[in-house]
Amino acid sequence: QCDSPYRNGGTPLPTLSGSYTACKRLLSRVPTLIEHIDKKFSSTLQFINVAINPTDATEVMGGTQDNGTHRYTGDPGWVLSDGGDGGFTAIDPGTPTRMYHEYVYSTFYRSDSAGDPGTWVQKGGSISGASGFYSPFELDPSNPSVCYFGGDRLWRSPDHSDTWAAITAGGALNGIVCAIAVHPADSNTVYI
Repeated sequence: QCDSPYRNGGTPLPTLSGSYTACKRLLSRVPTLIEHIDKKFSSTLQFINVAINPTDATEVMGGTQDNGTHRYTGDPGWVLSDGGDGGFTAIDPGTPTRMYHEYVYSTFYRSDSAGDPGTWVQKGGSISGASGFYSPFELDPSNPSVCYFGGDRLWRSPDHSDTWAAITAGGALNGIVCAIAVHPADSNTVYI
């Protein structure tokens, strides 16, 4: 709770402070109801990332360690969408039938058919350099045709991952990108 006396070292945040406003804004995004949707899997699967369809919250896609990428659409539960390791996932908010999933390193795929098995096309071909085993992939919330991929450089695609260009120089980041966030109101601001 933003005005809890246990927050901020025992001192409540002033209601007019930026911290209080930011806290309230973050808390407003927390769902009021979280439902257990594991109707098929045992508790041994490790989801690396999940994406929720912004127009239909009952559709979820997630990448799992060693067990592929799975899609949930309600009943009968989770179904295998693509095999292998599953990493970062994304669902295009403008075209929710366009989905993305990472395999490992700089290998990731796009489906324009709602993630149906056999519809995934590899899209990271021109990305080069080092990357993490599970590398971050993010859509621009203001323009979901723009995609970002993180390795030892930050890569940007203007066209749904069809073409890529590095937007940072190799070695400029002093390591490998492990997270990407695009500012929701300013596409020119990307946090890594």
